[in-house]
Amino acid sequence: MRRRGLSLAETIMAIFLFVAGGLVCFELALSACRDGARVEEVTQATIVGESVLDGIRNWAYYPDNYLTNWSIYDDKDHPWEGGYRVHTYLATTQRSPVSPCSALQIGYPQRALTNSSRVVRVKISWRNGAPGDTLSLTAVINEPPRNVRAINPVVVTRVPPLVDPVVVNTTTRFKAELFDTSDRVIDGLSWDWRIVSNWDGGDGGMGSLEELTTQPLRGEIDLLHHYYRGDPANPSPPYKLPGSVIMRASCNYDGVNYSLDSAPVTLGP
Repeated sequence: MRRRGLSLAETIMAIFLFVAGGLVCFELALSACRDGARVEEVTQATIVGESVLDGIRNWAYYPDNYLTNWSIYDDKDHPWEGGYRVHTYLATTQRSPVSPCSALQIGYPQRALTNSSRVVRVKISWRNGAPGDTLSLTAVINEPPRNVRAINPVVVTRVPPLVDPVVVNTTTRFKAELFDTSDRVIDGLSWDWRIVSNWDGGDGGMGSLEELTTQPLRGEIDLLHHYYRGDPANPSPPYKLPGSVIMRASCNYDGVNYSLDSAPVTLGP
């Protein structure tokens, strides 16, 4: 019995299906190659960006660099091998960490650590720099700890105008600062103040502390020559305790406590 062969139409259909299937497989393989190349480019760009950010972090670890020389990374191009182009810039809006407890202090601004960090962005582009050929990375770089000078690290001064002795129901202002080994003020410290009766200078007096709304970290504070007895809302007279007092300022920096007493101040009769 003789077998019947394929007709012309069946042969053409078989060839068409075979070619179509081959083209689909070829397109899938080509797409996989393109996606693989894209993944490789993005991975390499990420490595480049992280390398740049690591270099900036290492550079910023030195206080002299962090405090003064950020212009070398602000809106600057940096050459890179492999066909990648690197552009670094500082964010327009910098972040200031805020104390979560300060929101409870009604009438006072939140305690914020200004200039304690820098937001840096790195843009890596390749080929023609189209949106698909660009990658951006962002990092927050914190201020490094500084070495505190060994001699007179804390300075407590009175802020002019100075009136001695301090008149009843008036204030005199004090300011506390901590200095590094380059005689620069270390900002962002939260200060604690105490009034100490100075019996060594005669009769020890006592006053009250008044915080300033412009000084949420209490770098400056007012000494009020007014002494509250009992309930401050309904105090009992007399409202003064004249004599000699000392202002004691304390802070903690990098795990070390620093404290200093001011020169004696006389509260008038």
